[in-house]
Amino acid sequence: MFDQFAAADAYLFAVPMWNSGIPYVLKQWIDVITQPGWVFGFTPTEGYTGLIHGKKSAVIYTSGVYSPGVPLAFGADFHASYFSDWHRFAGITDVTEIRWQPTVLTATPDADRGAAIQRAAEAGSKFWTRSAATARDRRRRPGCRWLAGPAHTQVVSGRGR
Repeated sequence: MFDQFAAADAYLFAVPMWNSGIPYVLKQWIDVITQPGWVFGFTPTEGYTGLIHGKKSAVIYTSGVYSPGVPLAFGADFHASYFSDWHRFAGITDVTEIRWQPTVLTATPDADRGAAIQRAAEAGSKFWTRSAATARDRRRRPGCRWLAGPAHTQVVSGRGR
């Protein structure tokens, strides 16, 4: 599982909020691949260092009740903070984040959804032009493939252009 992750040039995660956190299957996947010498290193003088460099990641955060700026009675965000910290811990610094978190307090859900789709399209065009693999490239490049990751996750694999 780690070898597939390490071989990928880019990652795409759709992360729904489950009980203020990430889905358990994503947490389990993180726990399996986040091992010393694979995803991180440690020295007594420098502490932890991420070992995954030169990778790109796109993350789409969703939830049905929580949204930034809502009262605490509507939940707290531990999924984005956890997942962002995991990226940093692993050494992945080129991260694009999109949020679509409508709530019962959302005054214009259709307009907000349209705006989120537009942000995702803009981010996607920049993300995929920067990364080494696209759906079109997969057809042209036999060494490039989509790998199954945990639920709601795709890992793009392929080397060079």
